[in-house]
Amino acid sequence: MKTRRITKLLVILFLFLSNSLTYSQTEGVRKNALRTTFLSYATGSTKLSYERSITTHQSVEITGGVIGIGYDGKSNNPRGGLFRCAHKYIINSNPRYPLNGIYIKSEFALSSFNYDAKQKSRNDEKTRQNATMGALLASAGYQWTKHVFTVDGFVGIGGALGNECDTYYHHGFILWDFFGTKCKYVALTFGIKLGIAFP
Repeated sequence: MKTRRITKLLVILFLFLSNSLTYSQTEGVRKNALRTTFLSYATGSTKLSYERSITTHQSVEITGGVIGIGYDGKSNNPRGGLFRCAHKYIINSNPRYPLNGIYIKSEFALSSFNYDAKQKSRNDEKTRQNATMGALLASAGYQWTKHVFTVDGFVGIGGALGNECDTYYHHGFILWDFFGTKCKYVALTFGIKLGIAFP
């Protein structure tokens, strides 16, 4: 019940901000962006990012999220939170649209949550375990920001450290589990963010 209420509140807030900014008469350079990670809800979490331009070619981005608000595709009932902080260098930005262009970014990501582990207890009940992982990531991407609307797509790789989840999925990054090999120290990330830009 709480999950539905929080989800409805986030949707209402996003629509309100989008509507108010769309009809705003304020003119000027849009140096701020508020985005949600597209499809994150379908992977078990809800994320919201705020980006602020600090120079023509540089910006900082902070992301917060609630793990457990969304579709539980791994069927492990995760409950927790996540935090990300990034510094972007936008290669082909310009003063009129400082949050538009190809970029590279360095990012710190942290997720911590409890989940139903694959192994079961003696009485055949699922046990709850904690997964807390941090990752340092290097990513490349492109963000399109014109007028009110903004879209950001990215892909990256980095190193990770911590207590891994048995599915290797950490809501914002995934640990290496490909081609029959596993390595909990290698993290991959990718995503698409949609949102609004404002002065």
